[in-house]
Amino acid sequence: MHQINTKISWPIAMFNANGTANEANQILEVVDIILWYKTHLEQILLVISSLSKQDLILKYLWLKNHNPEVN
Repeated sequence: MHQINTKISWPIAMFNANGTANEANQILEVVDIILWYKTHLEQILLVISSLSKQDLILKYLWLKNHNPEVN
């Protein structure tokens, strides 16, 4: 089994989309991965945190550039 180092050197304050503080408070880990959707492949740096019911949140610009059937 391989181990991936996800820790970052300094914490990053985290806020919800509405500007309120997130319950997880800080981002302490990131992961550099290849995101693959149908024919699109992209290396992307993701932050790891508690998102409650969401598994993943993509930025608006990513969706705008790639529009994965979200019209």
